[in-house]
Amino acid sequence: MQSATPMLRTLALLFILPVVTSLPTVLSFPTVMWDGALLSATKATLSSSKSSPLQPALDYLQVVANHWVNESIHNKTFSVMTKPEAGPSGDKHDFYSLGTYWWPDPKTKTGLPYIDRDGLVNPETFDYDSVPLSQMIFAVSNLSLAFYFTSESRYCTAALHFMDTWFFDPATKMNPRSGLQYAQLIRGLDEGRGIGIIDAKDLAFIPDSALLLKEAGCVAFTAHKQAQLKEWLGDYVAWLSSSSHARDEFSQRNNHGTWFDIQALSLSLHVGNTSWARFLATDALRRIRVQVEPNGTLPMELCRTRSMHYTWWDLMAFFELAQAATHVGIDVFGYVGPQGRSLQTALDWVAPYVLQNSTTPWPYQEVSPFDHGKFFQILRVASLKFGPHTSARYEAMIPKLPGKVNYTTNTINLVWPRLH
Repeated sequence: MQSATPMLRTLALLFILPVVTSLPTVLSFPTVMWDGALLSATKATLSSSKSSPLQPALDYLQVVANHWVNESIHNKTFSVMTKPEAGPSGDKHDFYSLGTYWWPDPKTKTGLPYIDRDGLVNPETFDYDSVPLSQMIFAVSNLSLAFYFTSESRYCTAALHFMDTWFFDPATKMNPRSGLQYAQLIRGLDEGRGIGIIDAKDLAFIPDSALLLKEAGCVAFTAHKQAQLKEWLGDYVAWLSSSSHARDEFSQRNNHGTWFDIQALSLSLHVGNTSWARFLATDALRRIRVQVEPNGTLPMELCRTRSMHYTWWDLMAFFELAQAATHVGIDVFGYVGPQGRSLQTALDWVAPYVLQNSTTPWPYQEVSPFDHGKFFQILRVASLKFGPHTSARYEAMIPKLPGKVNYTTNTINLVWPRLH
């Protein structure tokens, strides 16, 4: 796709639409990434009986949440201030990460500029902000779910401790106004890239977590903290909706573009920018037409050195995007484009390769081991969202996955409870 085409010029203009700045006093929009009706049903089921088949999943969720409570008690939260040095801005409060697959060049004395080794993660990247951000989101998500289902105050207190450190405390918080400007920098080549926005893809879950805390009566989540989160998210969305990095990431025709749409759609809904949210949800249909072939393959993922991983990765992105799009009335789950292009076609194409005893080996490159159990969530959501005529078929595939996932205790059972 050429940057000079009329389509991209039009899309670029959409990125400079004014962001709604008069936000609600509290975050009152329904959960976007999680299905609120299913969460309510799970909570009712757990409340009605300790012998519920969902109880093992709740027990395990509490094990995970208790770990984060312990980390919180010992002040082991996450912050942008823990990285070895500041990025190009010179301010440690600005998010800064390194390109995941970029390594020092052994042919130069300084190792600069770094060179690409697709599929091989440079461990140096773990020292910068992408991992702490992901860990913070994982902690807050698990703690908020645990509090929502149990009302145990320690989960509320710990969740707010992690949020305080990343979003609110002036000494440790991330600067939202610079966004992901310095993300996935390649040493010796640039000061950050548009594709680095994927580092913050799961920020989409933070306002949902906040809503669960508020809904379940988290005393620590005061009106003042709700206002602080509202302000932080508003500043971040202002950057996300206007930066050149965001325009670059939006234009990507692989999983990067899909993950961008999710993050932008969820956060824009939560801050009240419904016009941009509606555009992004509608654009998800274009992404299916562009990224999914009539036979269900995702060519931009199959050409990678970790082709199975990236096929799963893009499908995860599409399924999350489809869930978020329901909030503006766009049916991405049921959409069928030209020549039968759809999410269901894509899942049906890859499913035989990931099940146990597959008679056909994966015909594409995969340089590192892939846990097929990661398809659990996709198959469960497919059983819930693709319609009653296929629901049982996708649910029946889950026990046939050869991965390491425990299908009884996994938290997915609480968020996406089975029908069959």
